[in-house]
Amino acid sequence: MHHWLPLESMGEIMRHTILSADFAAPLSAWLLLAAWCAAAVTGASWALGRRS
Repeated sequence: MHHWLPLESMGEIMRHTILSADFAAPLSAWLLLAAWCAAAVTGASWALGRRS
């Protein structure tokens, strides 16, 4: 479940942002979070487009 949902990736990125000297954020975490962001924007745009 954590391989597809962005929960673990968001945690890794937050740890890296706060304590970058101690934690590394792998590229896969950034890519998964970017994919979820793109999917959310696409879904929201589609839903708003249907309303009008």
